[in-house]
Amino acid sequence: MIIIPWLGRSHKPGFLLLLLCILSCAHQDESSANRLMLQANMAAFDRQYEEALDLLQAATKNDPEFAPAWLSKGMVYRRLQNDPLAAKCYEVAQLLYRKKHMAAPDNLDYIKGYAEALSLLGRKEEALNLLDTAIARFPRERSLLSFKEVIKRPHPLGFDEPVGTGQ
Repeated sequence: MIIIPWLGRSHKPGFLLLLLCILSCAHQDESSANRLMLQANMAAFDRQYEEALDLLQAATKNDPEFAPAWLSKGMVYRRLQNDPLAAKCYEVAQLLYRKKHMAAPDNLDYIKGYAEALSLLGRKEEALNLLDTAIARFPRERSLLSFKEVIKRPHPLGFDEPVGTGQ
């Protein structure tokens, strides 16, 4: 999911991307797609973006519905300044997370993933509304409040700046 902003102050940007990707898949099982994504995150950490893209392509081919890999792929494209492909990956992730959220509306990981994808698409108000609804529904879930505060801030690597999606 979203990285903790204070970590960005003392580490190089690659570390933030790696941490973001590791945290986003921490709740996932050890599937082949998940392993490929973790390898891609390590490559991205080392600024080996082409290798990361190859691994993420394999991950999304292996499991086309593995939304965290689509988010990571979008972020790598963003690092390569390929905003049109980044936007397409974010859109796929958003659609997958929306589908998962509709099927399991109590799953907080899906809510957070959906909100993150919306934010990365420049649809921050929608993301915040989604989180407000979840907070009202799950008032004891402090992680939602923290996540909302992180979503409200600009992404430390600029990933949530508009990517030309026409939104």
